[in-house]
Amino acid sequence: MRNPHSRQILAPAINVQPLESRPPAWVAALIPDPGDSDGINVTARGNLLRARTQLRNARSRDADTLSASVQDAYVSLAGQIADAGLYPVRIWNFVPGIGDRFGELDRYMAFNRGRFEALAKIQAPSLATSSAVGVDSNDLTIEMLGAAEAGTQVENPRQISSWMYSTCYGPRPPCFARATVATLDGMRWLLIGGTASIVGEDSCHKGNVVAQLDETFANLCAVIESVTPRRADPLSLLDDVRVYISRADDAGEIAEGVYRRIGSDRAIEMALATVCRPELLVEIEGRVCLTPQRA
Repeated sequence: MRNPHSRQILAPAINVQPLESRPPAWVAALIPDPGDSDGINVTARGNLLRARTQLRNARSRDADTLSASVQDAYVSLAGQIADAGLYPVRIWNFVPGIGDRFGELDRYMAFNRGRFEALAKIQAPSLATSSAVGVDSNDLTIEMLGAAEAGTQVENPRQISSWMYSTCYGPRPPCFARATVATLDGMRWLLIGGTASIVGEDSCHKGNVVAQLDETFANLCAVIESVTPRRADPLSLLDDVRVYISRADDAGEIAEGVYRRIGSDRAIEMALATVCRPELLVEIEGRVCLTPQRA
């Protein structure tokens, strides 16, 4: 077993690039990229499927038009997965200008309104886990990963479930599971969605990136422990990590904290991307293998 106290620390000098509208590298290793042609783009391998679409010039759409477009896109993507006899288990959303305002709403709230209405129509057996971050683009990209078995929702005991958020965060709540237990290529995984410094439904430690990172790790531990209890170091199980960093100046401090807590022997990606609330400075997703490994 890896000694958590022997973890190396990444030097603070790190060049983090803006996020491309793509899922983490482990997804491409599992199944090829579907591409960015207009309409729904799909790739399949075995009993897995990636369905992807882009809403062109989404940044110029008003709130009502954006919500309606997101609703249609979600229904169409889910339909592609259902037509293949599969179930959505993981979703990535890349939203341009995620915090831009439309009067009382911001673009994330308008996005959530469309997503909520779509999921009410789709009525899947379980909510998939999800990430939604802001990207430097004019297009809004949505990608769903489908698998042969419906995933099992996992919630965080430190947080209110997303669909129960108050209207402080928009007229419709952001509907997603905190994590999903899913079978991919015959192996069981805990797929953890974008996790930030939120307790209950409230953002914590405004302006303090170190404290936000600590709170984020506490939330990641809580999600992992809900599925794999009695672990001395839950973060030692976390792999295929992606870190979204809102401010370039925080990259070194965040990198040092991530590598110190997770270790240097794990797959870790870091990119500049705006977190869904302006006060949140860092968000982390990843996955945990739940299938026992052979010696």
